[in-house]
Amino acid sequence: MIGSLFESKIIIELAYTFNQLEHRKKDLYHLACELCLTSSNIRDSFEDIRLQWEKRLSMNSEEIQTAEINMLILGFPLRCREIFKKDKCLEMDELDLLWQKLQQIEFIYIHKDQYLQCSVNQLAACILGGISVFIKFHQSWLDTYSERKQWCLNYIKNFIFEPPPLKQFDFPKSIRDLHWDCFLAEILPLIWRENIDDKNIRELIASMVFTYHYNAVNIFFCRCSEFRVLVGEDFTRLRRLLFEWAFVRNRIISVEQIQDLPDQKVIDKFFEDLNKWIEKRIKAFVDKKIEPIIKSWSFMDQPQIFRAIDKVLPQWRQKHFLDFSLIEAGHSWFPNLDKTVNDEERCEIIFFWQEALAYIIKPISESQEKISFIERVLFHVVTKNGY
Repeated sequence: MIGSLFESKIIIELAYTFNQLEHRKKDLYHLACELCLTSSNIRDSFEDIRLQWEKRLSMNSEEIQTAEINMLILGFPLRCREIFKKDKCLEMDELDLLWQKLQQIEFIYIHKDQYLQCSVNQLAACILGGISVFIKFHQSWLDTYSERKQWCLNYIKNFIFEPPPLKQFDFPKSIRDLHWDCFLAEILPLIWRENIDDKNIRELIASMVFTYHYNAVNIFFCRCSEFRVLVGEDFTRLRRLLFEWAFVRNRIISVEQIQDLPDQKVIDKFFEDLNKWIEKRIKAFVDKKIEPIIKSWSFMDQPQIFRAIDKVLPQWRQKHFLDFSLIEAGHSWFPNLDKTVNDEERCEIIFFWQEALAYIIKPISESQEKISFIERVLFHVVTKNGY
């Protein structure tokens, strides 16, 4: 039963008894056939439906084209993610077909004003989904077509520096891995691995930290962690940038959630300072000027820059002074303590969990407030592993 984990034992037993009743064992298809043969009303109803289907099959070419485009846009990211999950290269004929579909999607994207049923966000997911397949599994194929490779790189830069508008009802904690930034998170680390000191690529890498979806951040740091020994201090700089952003992102969340903040000028100034701060921190990463040290969490905030907005935000906001979901997403790659690359990394992981516990315990000890599900899980993980 769906949702049974949240129901009482009595409800579960009642649902089980109901599902064992004789009529629940009959397949719906066979029931439809039986009723069609025995009930004139059902036969008439099925006949009406059949006529409707025939009418749909005789749609004009414009309606058919619209339906085909919708199917393409909806199905293409799923196909790309399926390729990632299978972790296998495509056959040459499949590769050519994928490229053809990608060009068809680009045509729709370029003429998007004529295809209003397709959102820019969906098209971005399609384009970056296709590009991610080529870069991940068919780099040598791309190398033989320099113009196609450059085409891919151009779209990567375009979307990361000018992200598509959010879809209606989208939210950062979405667990879907079909978003445009989730596909981008798969391939940017691969590009960085081959060009660690290239400043243009480092700019793309730093920009990825500020993406919208937590799942994209999760994927991004997991992929980067796979060659963390190779990039060395740069990976620590990336984590440090994530912490700094977590403090700022928490302020953004607070501003967006609180409707009655008194001074609009302060809010406008905050977002103006925010954009400048992001530009400076990205440049600092590019130039390797971010300190490659993960300090005590509270020391990685920069309150002097955002003093004005902190004064107008309520005091309760300071109890949860960073976006913990963002930190969680950026550190899901942590290995078990017996699988760390060296003793230094092992100490860093232990220090992380100590700080995480301090983050949770502080507001609880001050106000006896209830802890969240994530925080309960954290307690369980830390105590189970002996951190």
